[in-house]
Amino acid sequence: MSEEKETPAEQPENEAGKQTREQRQESAAQIARDTMTGDLRDCLLDFLKHEKNPLPWNMQGEKQQRETIAKVEKAVGLAVEKVVRIIASEGRTVVEGSLKKFDASDSGAIKLTVTINSNHPLRHAVLDSRGKPILLVVAGHDEYVGEKAPAKVDPDQRVLPEIGDDAPPVFDKTKAGKNGKK
Repeated sequence: MSEEKETPAEQPENEAGKQTREQRQESAAQIARDTMTGDLRDCLLDFLKHEKNPLPWNMQGEKQQRETIAKVEKAVGLAVEKVVRIIASEGRTVVEGSLKKFDASDSGAIKLTVTINSNHPLRHAVLDSRGKPILLVVAGHDEYVGEKAPAKVDPDQRVLPEIGDDAPPVFDKTKAGKNGKK
C-alpha cells in the first residue's frame, strides 16, 4: 500500500475560502518542480534526437564541445527563467510583460509603461483593471543563475607534462631512462 500525500490543491483553505500564502507558494513550487523536470527532460531529448555527431564526447573536438555546452546552457537558462516566473506568481493568474519605460514625478509617484503580447489570453483582464489596484511581481532569475564550476571541455591539443631538472628525459628509451634514474 502506498501512502498518498495531500497535494497543495487538496489542502484545506482558510475560512474566507482562499488559499494561504504558504499554500500558494507550495502549489507554485510543485508546478515549478513538474515544469523543470519536463523542460530539462525535453532539453536532453532534443539533444539526443538532433545531435548529428556520432562521436562520443571525449572524441569530439573542443569547438564541438563548446557549441554543445552553449546550447545546453541556453536551454537550461530558459527553463530556469520559466520556473522562476511560476514560483514568483505564487499560483496566481499572471500576465507576462516587459517594462519598457518609467517616469518618476516630483510627487513620488512612478508611471510605468509595460508591454504585453497583444494575443495574450488575459489581455482583456489587464485592460479591464484600469484604475484598479494591480499587483506587479518582479520575476528576476539572476539569483538562480550560476554554476559550481564551468563545464569541462577537452582541449584539442593536450598539454605536455612539465619537465623539471630532476625529471628523467622524456624520450630516453634506455633502462635508466625508463626507471627514472640518471
